[in-house]
Amino acid sequence: DQIWSDAVKKIVKFIKNGESVVLLCLGDTSLFASSSNILRIIKHNYPQIITKTIPGISSLSAAAALKDFDLVKKGETLIITECPSSNSELTSLIRENRRNKTVLAIMKVGKRWNLVRETLKKEDIINTSLIALSVGMPDQIIQYASKYKKDVMPYFSLILIRFD
Repeated sequence: DQIWSDAVKKIVKFIKNGESVVLLCLGDTSLFASSSNILRIIKHNYPQIITKTIPGISSLSAAAALKDFDLVKKGETLIITECPSSNSELTSLIRENRRNKTVLAIMKVGKRWNLVRETLKKEDIINTSLIALSVGMPDQIIQYASKYKKDVMPYFSLILIRFD
C-alpha cells in the first residue's frame, strides 16, 4: 500500500506541474496489477485527473496463442487465479476443477514453483500443463511444465492447465 501511495504522490506531483505522465505496466494491466491499484487511488483521491488505460494482450492469451493451447472451448469455463501458497490448496483447486472440466490459469507461480511442480507430478498433469515465463520479453519461455528443469521461476510466470 505504501509503495502504491508513494507512486501516486509522484505521479500527481508531475501532473500538477503541467507535465504529461505515462504509467507503464510490465505485465497485465488488469490482472493482479500494481497499476490497477495506483489508478484506483488516483481516481478516488484526484477525480479531476483524467486517466486512460491502453490495453495490451494478456500474458495468458499470448502464451496460449503462441502454443496453440485452447484457453476455453464451447461450454467450458476459464478460472484465472493467483497461485495458492500451500500444497493442499493447490491440490484442491486442481481436483475440483478437473471434475468440472474447467481450464485453470494460475498466475504468479514464481516462488512457489517447487510446490507447484510436485503437485503437478502427483496429479499426473505435468506433461500437459503449459508454463509461460516472462511473456513478451526477450527471455520468454513457453513450454510444458515437465520440460522446465530449473528450481526457480521469474516473477512473471503462469501455468495453464487443461483437463482433457
